[in-house]
Amino acid sequence: MRRASHLASQLLEMARTEGASIQKRDDIDLAALATSLLADFYPLAEARDVQLAMTAETPCRLLGDRDAIAKLIAILLDNAIRYSGSGGSVELRVVNDGKICALEIVDDGPGIPEDAIPFIYDRFFRAAPQGVEGTGLGLAIAKSTADRHGFRLMHQNRSGATGIVAHVRFDLTTVPTA
Repeated sequence: MRRASHLASQLLEMARTEGASIQKRDDIDLAALATSLLADFYPLAEARDVQLAMTAETPCRLLGDRDAIAKLIAILLDNAIRYSGSGGSVELRVVNDGKICALEIVDDGPGIPEDAIPFIYDRFFRAAPQGVEGTGLGLAIAKSTADRHGFRLMHQNRSGATGIVAHVRFDLTTVPTA
């Protein structure tokens, strides 16, 4: 029942995000939003014995639909925690070089087979190992949200270690600096 309810919820979210325009443009402090979301995921991380960490050295402000961006980050955090094994770690980083602001979520899970990476944003595609629940819609929803906002979402296997780095790049050239 829980899985069916989750699937129905994700199908509704997918329908809302595909083809929809951005209804509101909130001024968002990315580090504050990420910190708040990270706090929401502590119970899941603790239950799975996964350590959470965050770095945000430079403030980053952007414009967008706060709820949609929060959902995008939540999907990436949820995936990172669920795919990291017991005793694993997930680090969320906010990076700002003045032109590009990036959110990176680094996990130490099993990674994604290289031949599967081009398909991970397709609806219902799953490259998950056995035992990890999911519908195959989370990354499709995240990608749709990123595309609507003009963000770049990308996943890559970590170099020299197991796990994934999920990158979301935000172009700051259209965001007011005030």
